[in-house]
Amino acid sequence: HYEISNWALPDRHCRHNLAYWLNEPYLGLGAGAHSCFGGFRFANVKDPRRYIPMVEGSAKANARPAEGLGCFLASLEHIASVEEMTAARAMAETVVLGLRLTSGLPLEEFRRRFGQELMSVYGAEVEELEALGLLERSNGCLRLSAGGRLLGNEAFQRFLLD
Repeated sequence: HYEISNWALPDRHCRHNLAYWLNEPYLGLGAGAHSCFGGFRFANVKDPRRYIPMVEGSAKANARPAEGLGCFLASLEHIASVEEMTAARAMAETVVLGLRLTSGLPLEEFRRRFGQELMSVYGAEVEELEALGLLERSNGCLRLSAGGRLLGNEAFQRFLLD
């Protein structure tokens, strides 16, 4: 398996799931779909009976962004929620989602994406979790240890606390 709660045959990983676990942008289409791109996470109205007329109405209104993507998304009737992704939140979620992969989070990828070393941002948390035997660093990656997979939520919460 490639992720701590999903199983797949070799070379049969779910590409959508992998994009999510890598915290990459994704676009969800349809009632109840979720998306994350352009620095925003947003979700569509869940009920198809409400969603379809709303989308049709938005297309007829020909809405245009006035104050950027966040304002544009908030102006669309069929978007149920919009959350701006701060840099701190994006870093925390990248760590947590990367730790869910059995291969772990590539430290170089974190540095490339955020322009900072992971240890300069989360050094105390990583060292504490390593001392508890929940995390390990190997081959340029940070990952849950075998024991850490059983207690993953204990590790994850250290990165998500504000």
